[in-house]
Amino acid sequence: MSKEETYKVKVFVGGKLVTLEELKQKYADMVISGIPGNIRVIETLAETDRPLNRHEIAKKVKMSPGYTRDILKHLLNKKLVVEFQMGGRVNYYLLTEKGFNFYQKIKKPEIPKKNNAR
Repeated sequence: MSKEETYKVKVFVGGKLVTLEELKQKYADMVISGIPGNIRVIETLAETDRPLNRHEIAKKVKMSPGYTRDILKHLLNKKLVVEFQMGGRVNYYLLTEKGFNFYQKIKKPEIPKKNNAR
């Protein structure tokens, strides 16, 4: 079965039949969050106060610059991150609106501290 034929196959999910292509589009976030490192890069970019280059991101997320490059390329393709240059040949990265919305979905809620005063 070809890849195109595979995506036309219907599966039973949530009480109805849908194609694998529809399922893939609906759960695109699962693909993004399922790749190791994506979440750490997205969190780092969301929590920074300035654009970061690939080496700075790699250092903050404790990954190699090469692996970080691959993750950034994937996030660029998904339009979660934008790449640009400032005054030279170094590329800098920031989250797009789509990337920030994704970050909001996956962000861990803060747990309120207990007040032990009696």
